[in-house]
Amino acid sequence: MIRYALHFPYVISSTTYVHASTKSPECRSAILKHRRHNPQDQQQEQDCGGGLPQTAVDRLALPPWRQFTPAQVTAICSHQQGHYHLDNTSTFSIRPPELLLFFTLEVYLRWLTWKKEPKAQLNPILNASHLIDGAGRCVRICAAHGSHAASYIHALTTCNDPTVAVIATDLYAHIFGPIHHHQQKEAPATEHYQRFVDTTDMRRNVVVFKAPFPSNLPEFFVHTLQY
Repeated sequence: MIRYALHFPYVISSTTYVHASTKSPECRSAILKHRRHNPQDQQQEQDCGGGLPQTAVDRLALPPWRQFTPAQVTAICSHQQGHYHLDNTSTFSIRPPELLLFFTLEVYLRWLTWKKEPKAQLNPILNASHLIDGAGRCVRICAAHGSHAASYIHALTTCNDPTVAVIATDLYAHIFGPIHHHQQKEAPATEHYQRFVDTTDMRRNVVVFKAPFPSNLPEFFVHTLQY
């Protein structure tokens, strides 16, 4: 809007806008997959038909809390067998099990980023492992929101739910605590920091929701029933 109104060639913003639709899946904007005859992709789809997707199989040797839930496995299979790429809202459903404590869509989209990294690997040692979601993408914490994410996890260490408190304590000790201390010192990036923090974009994220309006009664009615 500013660019067009003032005839600027471009505008630099201090924020990145992340769009998320809360409409039902069939009403969301989506990008059609280009179907390629990739043997690995075909094998993953076959696995979903009679077992676990590969991203879930890769976690079987990890502790139970670091494995995908049955609901996540269903969502992963649905994506692999579907004809469309993941939208941001669906991405939240297949987030890494280590990040299930990020309970809300807005928080997850604001504080975290993801991309494919062939060299990303899981490791039984938490602070030596990448955070990999159900689509096989490496998930990292936005550099601008590192302290926010760390404070959020630290607050959960005193949660009344003992399971949540134990997991949060583990996460803070091995991932989020070191990130918070590193940012306070403003020291050069360590291997640990680079593994868990996205330093490619230092801007803050702002989540913009696309919700149905009452003017579209069918969509609005379905949306109301779901939420």
